[in-house]
Formats: sequence, structure tokens, C-alpha cells
Amino acid sequence: MTSLALVRPTERPAQPIRRQRRVRLPRIGERGALTIVSVVFYVTLGAVLVFHYDSVMGDALARVSDGHAVLFSRDPKLAAVGFVWTPLPVLLMLPLMPLKFLWPALTARGFLANIESGIAMAVAVGLLATMLREWGVRRAPRLMLVAAFALHPMIILYGANGMTEALFILCMLAVVRRLTNWMTTGATWQLAMSGVFLALAYLARYEAIVGALACVVVVLMVSFTRASGAWGERRSVAVADCLIVGLPPAMAFIGWSVTSWAIVGSPFEQFTSNYGNSAQLAAFANGMPLSARRDPIKFLIRQVTALEPLILLLLVLIACYAVARWTPRVLAILAGTGSVLAVQLLLFATGHTFQWLRFKIFVVPMTVLLVGCLLSARVRREPDEVLLAPKNGWWMIARAASSIALVAVVCGPPLLTATKAMTSPELSREEAQHLPGALSAKHDPKYVTGTALGQFSSDRQVAAYIDNLAAPDGSVLVDYAVGFGVVVSAQHPRRFIIDRDRDFQAALADPASFHVRYILVTSGYQDAVSRAYPTLYSDGANIATLVHTWPDSRSRGIIFRLYHVKPLT
Repeated sequence: MTSLALVRPTERPAQPIRRQRRVRLPRIGERGALTIVSVVFYVTLGAVLVFHYDSVMGDALARVSDGHAVLFSRDPKLAAVGFVWTPLPVLLMLPLMPLKFLWPALTARGFLANIESGIAMAVAVGLLATMLREWGVRRAPRLMLVAAFALHPMIILYGANGMTEALFILCMLAVVRRLTNWMTTGATWQLAMSGVFLALAYLARYEAIVGALACVVVVLMVSFTRASGAWGERRSVAVADCLIVGLPPAMAFIGWSVTSWAIVGSPFEQFTSNYGNSAQLAAFANGMPLSARRDPIKFLIRQVTALEPLILLLLVLIACYAVARWTPRVLAILAGTGSVLAVQLLLFATGHTFQWLRFKIFVVPMTVLLVGCLLSARVRREPDEVLLAPKNGWWMIARAASSIALVAVVCGPPLLTATKAMTSPELSREEAQHLPGALSAKHDPKYVTGTALGQFSSDRQVAAYIDNLAAPDGSVLVDYAVGFGVVVSAQHPRRFIIDRDRDFQAALADPASFHVRYILVTSGYQDAVSRAYPTLYSDGANIATLVHTWPDSRSRGIIFRLYHVKPLT
């Protein structure tokens, strides 16, 4: 008999040792790391500009105040966003606007705009790295190109100062990426996404409409030459592709114009409004440097070459590259970035815009993308299959060295020339006024007067004074175009009747009947109050008596005066 081994009841088979699972954090990758570092860098620099140097850009604070009027004015409504400027920068701020109750400086100092521009420019940095990697640019020159973009003085400043250039650059880089992917893969959804980003770009800045037209032309050319079949079939395919990319920006253009027409009575407030670009250009055209008025073409060349000294040489190289090794990627770059730069140059040369250096900022991403195109590998229909050269050691070292040298030669000099131009009152009036480093420079009165640091300090003083008054809601009348800095800084914004309110015109026509106690008026600007009562600032126009006067804010030429409205007799 075979004996069976007895197992004690208390004994159990040995259990396998279970290893504890390690919690793995998601990998952020190259794009994520660059984006996070850039966000911290730009937003921190924005905080230094706003809270240490009191460098607040007027347009940035104005857009914050527009969003503030949508939610916290006496007559809150979405139409208070205003129709002179594009709505997307303001709409993106609205979800964060209630945080002002925890940190009032978000709106009072306009820091919310700095956060938005910092995030937008940081995402643009990460997107640029992704584009260069998809194009087959090796890591060393790719990171150098990304650094050349992210650390360019103009990119740093406009990633930190709250202006809309950062959001505009991000949208157009997304357009270039989707357009080049469509050219590589032929995927229709990539073309559709480029149209969506063109629509967003138009809602961020009006100049994007020219970029949309340029992209439609490029899609027409590429689609027609790539399609097969008879001439009629190729034409149908090209027209269909043009509709895919062109309809979103066209709908954005039509929708915004019709909305403006229905609410304020004009489809293009940018040109017809007393506060639009055309009116500002007519009022301040004499403030342009004499060199810009005498020879605008030479002035433009000086500005562009200051931002990118070798741009003309690079355009020659890219032309030779396009002839020797044809790729439609060059067309996508020129359509998405070069067209925006070209229209700004044309508008200034014909006297339809200002000489601001920031209007030439698109030369920076265009240069980086063109250099990346020169260094890119040839890509097949599959985007992941990049045909690189054989891995010969000496050949790879020589290629890497030449790539790094090209990037250094093209992208290195702007760090010096752009900084010099940005502190020049002649070439860069806005930047020279707002850069802290320009304080030690000897400003020429022909170009710029003083500095713009602290230019909204008097607005905050006016707001504090009105907050201390025993005034009910709707008792202080002011035109928002000149008083936005006051209203957005006030603890009680509902005390103000602004031009975004539906009863503003009636209250302006008969202040006493509408229980208006105070009128805030300024010098140096023809706002609605000054047009209705031309002598109000000087003598009260026989309807009000002077209460208080605040000194001129730096470089704004505005002196606030608060008048008390005479009661009805």
C-alpha cells in the first residue's frame, strides 16, 4: 500500500510573495516639460513687471476690464465685452474673473491678462517643440531652436505683459502644424482643424483674416497639384479642400460682424468707432518718430532686421531649398506666419497702422520655423517614419555640428539686436516705455516722454476716493474708454454708469433726472462725456461743481476731475 502523506490542518501551502505595485506618475514628455517651465517663467516675470515695477500695459488692462464689465458691472451682460477689439482674449478670462474676490489684484492690476499671455506663450513653446520633432529635426538643434524662440526678448516680454500677441502666435502655430500634417498625411481632419484654429486666430486678432486667405490659396495650389484625374475632378477636390479650411474663419468673420451690427449698429467697430484703430491713428499720428514718417520702408527694415538680423539671408536660403528639394511645408509656414507679418508691414507703409515693434513679432516664429524646415528630415506618407541618413559616426557628428552652427548663427544675434531695439525710443516706443531697463536711458523728447511705469496709479487713487464716498449704485457717470482703469480698480464697480450700460446715453443727456451725483471727466481725450459737454472739464458746463482733481498719470496725458452734479431746482 502506498502511504499518503498527512497534512496538518494548520499547515497551508506557501503563498507566493506579492510585490507591491509602484505608483507610476504619468510621463510629461518633452512638450509637457517645456510648457510647464515656460509657464512658470513667463507668469513669474509678469508678476515682477506688474507688482514690482508697476508695468501695466493699457491694452491688457482694458481687456481685463471688459471681462469685468461682463460679470460685475451695474448692467452685466455678455454684450459688455465690447466690439472694437476681438472677443476671444476676454472670453478666456471670464472663468477666472470671480477669483478677484480672493485676490483683488487679478483684476485691479490686470494680472489676469499676464496669466493668460504666459500660459498661451508657454503652450506655443511646447507646440513648437512638437512641430520640430514631427518634422524630423534632431534633439540638439531642436532644443536650440525652441530656446531661440522662448528666450527671444520680444517673446519673453509679450509672454509676460498680458498682450494678445501670445494667443495670436499660439493659434497661428497650431494652423501651421495642422496644415503641414495635412500636406504630409492627406488626412482631411487635419485640414479641418487648421480651419478651426484660423477661426480662433481671427477671434484673437483681426489680422488673422489675411492669414486665412493665404492658407486658402496654399490649400488650393497644393490640393489641385496633388489630386489625380481630369482637370474638372482636380478642381472639385481643390474647391472642397478650400471650403474645409476656409469656412470656419469665414463663419467667425460673419458671425462677429453680424453680432456687432445687431447690438451696436456697426459691423466693423474697429474702423467706425471713436475708440477704434482708425480714430486713434488720426489722433496720435503726429506722435510717430520723424524717421518713420519720412521713410517708412527703411524704418520697417530697421525694425524687422533688429528682431531677426539674418532674415533676408534666410529667405534666400529657403528659396534655394524650395527649388532644390521641393516641399509644400515652406508654403504653410509663409502662409501661417509670413502673411501676418506682410500685412502689418503693408498697413504701416500705407499709413493705416502704428509703428509699434510688436506688430513685427511674427518674424520670430517664422524664422525659427524656416530654420527648422532647413534641418528637417524627409518624411513619408506615414508621419512616424522619418528617413534619416545612415548612422555613420563621422557623418552624424558633422551633420549635428553643422545644424547647431546654423541654429546658432541665425538665432543667436537677435538676443543682442532685439534687446537694443526694444530699449530704443525711436524703434520701439511701447517697449521702451514699459521696460524697467529703459529707465536709465536718456529718452529723446522727439520719440517718447518719460516712462509708462505706474501709468495707472492715478486711476487707483480715483477708485479709492470714490469708494470712500457715500454714493449709491449708478451715481457716478464715466466713459469706460477713459475710466476703465478706475472702474476695474474700485471695490464698488456698480456705483458707476458706464457706456456699456443700456441707460448710459439717457443718463448722459440728463444727469440730474437720472440721479447721477458725480461725473468723472478727463483731459486729453475726446470721450463721450467731453463730446456731450465740451466745457465740463474746465468749468463744469453749468451743470456741476468741481470736487477733486488728480494729477496726470505718467505718459497718458490724462488728468481726472470729479464733478458733483447740481440738483434739480
